[in-house]
Amino acid sequence: MKRLSLASYAPLLGVLVLGLALRLLLWNNLPRPGLISDEGEYLAAATWLAQGRNFSWYLGYLWTRAPVYALFVAAHLFLFDDLRAVYVTQIAFSLLNVVLVYALCQSITQLTTHRFRTASIAALLMALYLPFATFTQVLLSETLYLTLLLGGFLALVRASALSPQPSAFSPQPSALSPRVGWVALAGVLFGLATLTRSLTLAFLPLAALWVAGIGHSAPRDWWRLTRRGVLSGAVFLACAGALILPWTVYNSVRLYDGLVVVDTSGAFNLLLGARTAYDSGRNDAATRDFVLILLGQKEASKLTTPACATLPAPLPSSQAARQSAMTREGLCLIGAKPLAFIQKSLGELVDLFQINY
Repeated sequence: MKRLSLASYAPLLGVLVLGLALRLLLWNNLPRPGLISDEGEYLAAATWLAQGRNFSWYLGYLWTRAPVYALFVAAHLFLFDDLRAVYVTQIAFSLLNVVLVYALCQSITQLTTHRFRTASIAALLMALYLPFATFTQVLLSETLYLTLLLGGFLALVRASALSPQPSAFSPQPSALSPRVGWVALAGVLFGLATLTRSLTLAFLPLAALWVAGIGHSAPRDWWRLTRRGVLSGAVFLACAGALILPWTVYNSVRLYDGLVVVDTSGAFNLLLGARTAYDSGRNDAATRDFVLILLGQKEASKLTTPACATLPAPLPSSQAARQSAMTREGLCLIGAKPLAFIQKSLGELVDLFQINY
């Protein structure tokens, strides 16, 4: 195989310099009056963690979160007691994301003539995309989450490139190959991504199915599962599950007194989306009031928008029970006006591709 010279990576080094320059220009220059979006929540939870108070901050909050980003911020507060340390680390991760995009693009275009040029352009877009640059200076999980996702996808692509091939000497190649190592690494990275943002949980079975189907010599036979392929898919799920399962047990037994797989933010978002569709307009206040009643912080008589499902009596005393109540209310609202929910969801899908904030 032809060895690449240092000059081959000159475009990537130039892109990294530009990306770093943009992030340094933005340093302490974002037009923000204070904490925005979910920053206050992450900072509060991380502060309690740094003080040795565990995840107890979430016991009285509207929802619970996946643990990794709160732990990430807490570690910086414990070691440096300065939020700027978080931003420095996130800048490093953001530049690593540029490298990962470069490597990912090269891996999936390796048979094309202009793969270095294509990878350099992709890396340049990643380096100069303003939201990715500004996310480095906010206490939000996007930068770390992207690092884990990109690393996981790169590991999957490398695994697919090492799909076992039969030969005259080994018509049934061993399932224990370098490919399995990449699959295991992908499982670990996607497991960590799930513990950063729980929405990845639904993606894991699809990824495992893809892993199970890439071990064939003929691409047209991808749908024919083999023992080697199934083993690889099982390795992927086992490595991801080895990280997620302990947190689920800790969540369910020690913290929230009931089954909470990763967090309860999904139940809140389900309720918010259902209420938005039911009322034909975004209504955060009604959803928050409902959850505040569940928390015992507001009287049920002061609920301005009637609940669809019957409020539990007595009020739930754990986050797991509140999750069930939020899910039940959300499903009741969707069942009452299913077409409105479908229409709202389709409209939000259009907004997503329009980058319509």
